[in-house]
Amino acid sequence: MNAIDQQLFLMINASSDEWGVMAAIAFVAAKVVIYLIPLHLIMIWTLGDRSVRRQALILFAALVIGLVISYLIGRIVPTQRPYLIPIGHALVEHRSSPSFPSNHGLIMFTYAITMAMLAHWRHALVIGAAGLTVAWARIYVGVHFPLDMIGAALLGTLAGWLAIRLDRVFGARALRFADLVYDAFVLRPMRSLAQRFTS
Repeated sequence: MNAIDQQLFLMINASSDEWGVMAAIAFVAAKVVIYLIPLHLIMIWTLGDRSVRRQALILFAALVIGLVISYLIGRIVPTQRPYLIPIGHALVEHRSSPSFPSNHGLIMFTYAITMAMLAHWRHALVIGAAGLTVAWARIYVGVHFPLDMIGAALLGTLAGWLAIRLDRVFGARALRFADLVYDAFVLRPMRSLAQRFTS
């Protein structure tokens, strides 16, 4: 499997260290696209009704679960990134954290897969396509192997499934608590600030 993984990596990875249009596109996809996830999560929480905010909590829980499991995998079975072996071409610098699974891929795939589990098919397809782009880009710039992305997708599926199961038990109470925290630390300070400007 390791040999196949490396062969696939070399097929996708940049063919040289020189930058061109493709490298620039890959850089943006590898570094920037992931920020759409927290932006979307904040948007649906602030603009949505209670049912939407509960789904936002499920999505957030899935991300947390996935990242915690990813951290544990990295601590127990650390794997090297391509440029540390070394193999291929690395177009960006990256700290030498464990390669498997890809956290960028994990965040994108967890969000897309959980959206699908919540029956938001259009969101799932759009975010899933963006996730595949991020996965390609992270391999292209030389910081991940294809297997890192496959692992991220599988872990994202598990994280989404666990988050939905946890919501069935704790969802209502978690939403009440989250609403109290949001009101205390966001809405009240905003109302206080608005009163100062209008008084």
